Amino acid sequence: VKRLMERLLKANKVLLLQAISAKMSTKIDLKLIPEFGGSDQQSVSEWLEKVELVCKLIGVTDLASVVPLRLTNGAFAVYQQLAETDKKEFYRIKEALLKAFAVDAFTAYEQFVARKLNHGEAVDVYLAELRRLSALIGELPDRAIACAFVSGLPEEVRRMLKSSTRMDDLTTIQILARARVLMIEERNDGTNENFAAAATRRRIEPMLRDDQTQPVCSNVY
Repeated sequence: VKRLMERLLKANKVLLLQAISAKMSTKIDLKLIPEFGGSDQQSVSEWLEKVELVCKLIGVTDLASVVPLRLTNGAFAVYQQLAETDKKEFYRIKEALLKAFAVDAFTAYEQFVARKLNHGEAVDVYLAELRRLSALIGELPDRAIACAFVSGLPEEVRRMLKSSTRMDDLTTIQILARARVLMIEERNDGTNENFAAAATRRRIEPMLRDDQTQPVCSNVY
């Protein structure tokens, strides 16, 4: 009987530790979801996708209870204005947040046209942002996204990309791969602001070496 009691206590202790561990794990995982306040720097669509992904990974099904914990400022105010019945439904909360903070198609198009590769930004991130804006506009053709991608690259990278091959023969993924290589090469030569200077240096260095082999006063009579 004593051994049986010890086994039962040990089993209960293990179950308790597992429950505590699972609870702690959930708390930590929820912190992977950043707070959303409704600022222009945050994409509500991207934020909602992350909420759904994290909740799916940690096994949380009641998303309506999780979302308000990560809302701040204007976004929380929008949530507070919902009816009590709507606060219990994630799709209602999602609908309200999208209506209040999602970029409309016209604004998305303006951002798409003006979008350029930012200093220090990875070309993969740049392309992903163009695709996100394209989806908000209404799914632009892949060729249009490829053209916008190339147009937003630094001038020297754009020139080298166009001169190296026929652009019409490449898919968007192939263009991305080539642009990635060219960006790495250019960054090895200098900063993003010095693309043209680096390219010019590469072109004139061989000529300077040739000039150095000629007499300085060869044209003096």
